[in-house]
Amino acid sequence: MTFNRQATRSDINLTTLLPLLKTVSRSFYLSIRILPYKARGAICIAYLLARAADSIADSDVQDKDLQFALLSGIKHWLDNSDQQIIVLQEEQLLHLQLNDHEHTLLTLLPDVFSAYKKIPEEEKLLVQQVVHTLIDGMLLDINTFAEKDSIKALNTFSELDHYTYLVAGCVGEFWTKVLDLHYNKSLGWNTKKQIDNGIRFGKALQLTNILRDIEKDAAIGRCYLPEEDLRSMDIDPDSLLKPGGGEKRLQQDIIPKYIDITLEHYQHAEKYLLNTPRLAVRLRLASLWPIAIGLKTLSLLKKDKSSNPPQKIKRSEVYLLLAISPFLVLSNTLTQRYLNKLRGKLSSI
Repeated sequence: MTFNRQATRSDINLTTLLPLLKTVSRSFYLSIRILPYKARGAICIAYLLARAADSIADSDVQDKDLQFALLSGIKHWLDNSDQQIIVLQEEQLLHLQLNDHEHTLLTLLPDVFSAYKKIPEEEKLLVQQVVHTLIDGMLLDINTFAEKDSIKALNTFSELDHYTYLVAGCVGEFWTKVLDLHYNKSLGWNTKKQIDNGIRFGKALQLTNILRDIEKDAAIGRCYLPEEDLRSMDIDPDSLLKPGGGEKRLQQDIIPKYIDITLEHYQHAEKYLLNTPRLAVRLRLASLWPIAIGLKTLSLLKKDKSSNPPQKIKRSEVYLLLAISPFLVLSNTLTQRYLNKLRGKLSSI
């Protein structure tokens, strides 16, 4: 398939940005790396900005005002593109507890901002929108889980659904709009339906992460599963880390329920993939990989009957997926058969 150029080419040094991206997210790096070059720049920039903001939001710092100032500073810079990023001064960043890769990313933020300034205005607007939304999700996180002396849960499913949009669903929306900007005529899809599928795609991936990280999140006082569901099973959020504190009911009732909800989102993710033209191989691979890895992760979650978090997918499985996927995505029949097989494994557990 020949893609028609509809936006001015971004003058971006991806040679510098892609290795940086690889250090902070190997899984997302795979999907971005396989994208056609024209769509790669804006998505890479948006992810690095969001990842930098996430490092700030997740840092172990007592000064919440500093976190808010730094996160607001990124939003302010995107809106104004001025050179005086007062709130991002190095001495303030030194107060944050970061790993080496995160520290490198924040150190190289001026390079990411410089790349952002060079992309076309249509792409800038999309990057602004998605990074603003993601930072709003991070600020919601900080406000909701401000207290550290107990485990706080989201209140309702509606809150959880809104949260998954803010931190992931909006990414599927952004991704689709960037592709549509560059390749609308070549893709020939229904943009509105594909945006809706993209939002559900992002929610599926985020719910997978939430289910995988229940214990990890509880250890820092967070529970994204709604309290209304936990209470209906006589589970106190504060008991999640205690032996016999409801983990059996969690494994038997609540987690399976949310796996089913997540699978409904993955059905839309599959539609997203199958609605992408078969010869747009790179775009289809960028969708297939996270879907397959997500379904495999859900299988591990459903299979795990202990209170210990399941192991990550083996590298050998990822390598096998990378090897067979170029052949699968050329055929909707083969792609569906492969994904049906993954879902079948889930049903049989």
